[in-house]
Amino acid sequence: MNGARPVEASSAHTGAPPGAERPSLAAVSATVTPRPTSARAQKKPTAVVALGAFAVLLAAGALAWTVWPKPPLGEACGTRTLCERDCGRKEKDLAACVALGGLQWSGSGGARDLDAAAVSFAAACEGKVARGCLELAYLYEDATGLAAKASLAPELRRRAAVGYEQRCEAEAGHACIVAGALYASGRGVTKSTPRAHELYARGRPALEQQCTGGSAHACALLSYVHARGLGGSKDNVKSVEVSEQACQLGDVASCMLAGGLYAEGPGIREVPKDAARAPASYRRACELGEARACHALARLGAEHGSSSMTASDGNAKAASVADTVALEKKACEAELAPACAELGRMTLAGDGVPASPKEAEPWFAKDVALREKGCAAGSGDDCVALAENFRSLGHGVKIDAARARELDERAALLWQQGCDAGQWSECLALRLRLEKETPPDPKRIRALRERECALGYEHTCKRLGLGMPPPRP
Repeated sequence: MNGARPVEASSAHTGAPPGAERPSLAAVSATVTPRPTSARAQKKPTAVVALGAFAVLLAAGALAWTVWPKPPLGEACGTRTLCERDCGRKEKDLAACVALGGLQWSGSGGARDLDAAAVSFAAACEGKVARGCLELAYLYEDATGLAAKASLAPELRRRAAVGYEQRCEAEAGHACIVAGALYASGRGVTKSTPRAHELYARGRPALEQQCTGGSAHACALLSYVHARGLGGSKDNVKSVEVSEQACQLGDVASCMLAGGLYAEGPGIREVPKDAARAPASYRRACELGEARACHALARLGAEHGSSSMTASDGNAKAASVADTVALEKKACEAELAPACAELGRMTLAGDGVPASPKEAEPWFAKDVALREKGCAAGSGDDCVALAENFRSLGHGVKIDAARARELDERAALLWQQGCDAGQWSECLALRLRLEKETPPDPKRIRALRERECALGYEHTCKRLGLGMPPPRP
């Protein structure tokens, strides 16, 4: 899960929120014990189980329902290579520099490089892009390797506040909300709750107007505004409804958020569980090219049958299975490893399709290849999923306890590095893994919880009894 805040693509997105998390969105699904997802699966004598809806939710990064929404990493320019090109020009594309900094920080599309991220953010900040200044402040404060520069953060945040207040005066709704959050926290500016409320109250109507006018980014931030009660009353139900609106307008992160909340029920946003409403959001995200949504939709179909899909009563079961297979194939073709593994499991067990160990082999082989590639590139989640395969599943690999231990150790190292770099999701993944150890290390687990909270994961702050901290834009 990509914990470094996915970045707002600067002033190029007038009326857009500072982006919806999500992170390239790395998965922590491997840290959750999977459960069977259908009656069919439970009847088969196989050790393989499909990802449950909660694990899918984690894999989609939807635990970010408490995190400030921002556009996807690299949205301003596309790939990391294109962002490097656009930021490296003589006449720099400053939005690309902000996006590039986020990609370099998270390690998306290449190796994590904190020093390079600092250079990219600084270029945007020097060009008077407020988001560049704010991201650089977070980088200096959050990445332990750059702690020597943390003293520069207050001035950077002050410059960001000035920029956002100026844009707020120009009726940029999201800028008012960000400026309000800075005054609420008092970091880099004098803390002022009245000033924060004033800015929130100014920004909320502007966001509502922009959302009504068709801005997906405005709707994404407005959803968070409703959830936190910024500039008005708190309304969790309205919050998710606005996320659904953002989803239909093309914001994939909002689709995953709404689908996950309806699939799983009350979390920080206390929305009643409604499995029948979850598929619409996942389906929209799948149509938009989000492989994790296709996989989540397939799992819902397996768990709840045709009511989650689109089949008629007469041939609902057959259509549901066909839809599940088609969705998993689409996700696997998009190189989503869990979907490939699920296709292998279904084929091996004869779960809705003819049982054929031979035909299962290519699916398992692709899963292993994708996991190996991801682990080598720095994904702790891929390493730990691969470790479980070597330890007990043996799908596309031979059981090898020594290899499993090696992969587990690499996963822990990568998660620790990500946590040190300032990514709350990596701290979370590591903590969930450590909580399974016997005996657990309560001091280390507590330290990880505290770091998650400090990095902006509000759910953990609440679990620690600290209440909801000021918004962290």
